[in-house]
Amino acid sequence: MAFITKVAALAIGIPTTLTAIYLLSLHRDVSQHVIAETKLRQSRAGKTLSSIRKPNCMPTDVADDNSEWIVAYERVTSRPIPVSHLQPAPLSTVLTKYIRATMTAFGNTPQVFLLKRMMPKKDLVTAETFSRERIQSLDFEVGDRVHGVWRVAYRGSGNREDENAEERQRVELLMEAPGGYRGPVVEGVVVVGVERMDESRIVFVNETWMWRRPEGKSLMLESAAGRWLHTLLSSWLVKRGVDALFPGRKEKEA
Repeated sequence: MAFITKVAALAIGIPTTLTAIYLLSLHRDVSQHVIAETKLRQSRAGKTLSSIRKPNCMPTDVADDNSEWIVAYERVTSRPIPVSHLQPAPLSTVLTKYIRATMTAFGNTPQVFLLKRMMPKKDLVTAETFSRERIQSLDFEVGDRVHGVWRVAYRGSGNREDENAEERQRVELLMEAPGGYRGPVVEGVVVVGVERMDESRIVFVNETWMWRRPEGKSLMLESAAGRWLHTLLSSWLVKRGVDALFPGRKEKEA
C-alpha cells in the first residue's frame, strides 16, 4: 500500500523530490526480486519482436512482423523459485492464485482509481469487476472481466501447437473498454503467467503488449520515463503476487 500512497502523493502536491526518492528506493527494492526487459517495433523493418511468442488474442495484422503497427513490449519475471516451495497443485491452479493476488494489489493503485471514474455511471455490472471479493473468487476463465477494461481472451499454455500445461500456463487479458467508457482507449494485452524453467524451478511472468498506428498517439512504453514507471509498477505487482503465494519465503537466487 505504501507504493500507492507515495505515488498518489505526486498528484496532491507532495514535493516531487520526496516522491522521486521514494520511487528510486522502491525500484532498488523490487529490482532485486525481478528481471525486466522492454522492446519496441517501430517500423516494418524492425524485427526486435520476431522471436518472441505473441499473445494468442493479438490481432493477426498487428502480430505480423511486416505490419505497419508500432508495437511495444514489456516482460517482467520473478527470480526463479524452487518448485519445492509449492504445495502439490497443477500450474493452472497456481496461476489462478497468483493472478488473483496481482489483480487485487492492482486494485489499490491510482490507475484503477482513475479507471473507476471513467466507467459508465450506474453500470453495476462493470462496477462489480472492481470488487476485491469478486476478484478473489474469480477463476479468470475466458470471458471474465476485471477492473472494467480487461477481459480474459485466452487461457492455456500459450502455444496452440503444443498445449503442454505442465511447462507453462498463461492468462491473456485484452484491453477492451465497456460501452460508455469515458477515458482514453489504448489497444493492448496483459499476459500473466507461470513458467517452468526446469524440473526444479519456476518463474512468474507479467507481459504488457501495446500497439498503435504510426499516426496514433505515442504509447507509454515508448518514452524513457513512461517505460521506467510502467516497469516499476509491473515489477511491484509481480513481487506482490509472489509474496502473496509464498508469505515469509526466503528467496533463493538461481
